[in-house]
Amino acid sequence: MMSVYLNAIDRKLNAAVIVRSAKMRPSPSRAYHYEQRMRLWHSALLLYAFVPSWSGAPRAREADPRIGFSIEPVALFPEAPQRKRLGALRFLRGYRLISADADFGGFSAMTTDGARFTLLTDGGQGIGFTLSRDGQLTDGRTFRLPAGPGTGWQKRDRDSEAMTIDPTTGRLWVAFENNNQIWRYAPGFFRAEAMSAPPMMAIWANNNGAESMMRLRDGRFVVLNEGGSWPGQSGSAGLIFAGDPTRAKQASLRFSYLAPTGFDPTDSAELPDGRWIIVNRRFDLRHGFTACLTIADPRALKSG
Repeated sequence: MMSVYLNAIDRKLNAAVIVRSAKMRPSPSRAYHYEQRMRLWHSALLLYAFVPSWSGAPRAREADPRIGFSIEPVALFPEAPQRKRLGALRFLRGYRLISADADFGGFSAMTTDGARFTLLTDGGQGIGFTLSRDGQLTDGRTFRLPAGPGTGWQKRDRDSEAMTIDPTTGRLWVAFENNNQIWRYAPGFFRAEAMSAPPMMAIWANNNGAESMMRLRDGRFVVLNEGGSWPGQSGSAGLIFAGDPTRAKQASLRFSYLAPTGFDPTDSAELPDGRWIIVNRRFDLRHGFTACLTIADPRALKSG
């Protein structure tokens, strides 16, 4: 009896489900539109899953000043610490900047008087510290540029790639690659004082703008393009300003710098004898980043 009773209940339930399903089954036209909507919905889900999200230009990286930073010594050849020579150069000492902050680093410009160091990232943030001859770091500070191109919210607004200083007054100049502008700041970067967008730099590509800038002892400024050339010429485009580039809107000399094959200039400094020492960088998949130094005699420069 029990099995007959259960079978009867089962038949009633199945009949109810069949009737319910028949009532819920859409008409052919409604089924077609429903299927089309589902296909569109699934396509949207696939696009969302596989297409990278975009939320505008990257924000400028900003390290947390509360975390701090320190240094550790490094050897020229870690596998042979006793080796102190590299070509004609003799290695004195080297240090690596370290921090627990994942956003720390990415420095693209540096000035120093041999004891006090100032470094800038390519996002407009900087650090300063004093380094003794025995490797003791003191007076460390972290800062952001007080002003610059754009709002500073996006990384491209503060693409600070080159920096130089007047050792007498302490004033600093920063070149911004994406905007092809030069800004002057008060000592310690406490405020911005002046800026200019030199007309001859306006034709430089956004990502091939000013990469190197140095103030010479006679007050002139030298700016080197990262890799772009003057129209119809080869080599990296260069400019010499007769004085403060935020005041002298027009460069006094245009020239080209021929870096070693495959390399681009990234920084420069004036040697005691008046010649220029230039840091050149190259990147390839086999060797990664490599660098070399060249020395240029400015007396051989010709306008053009």
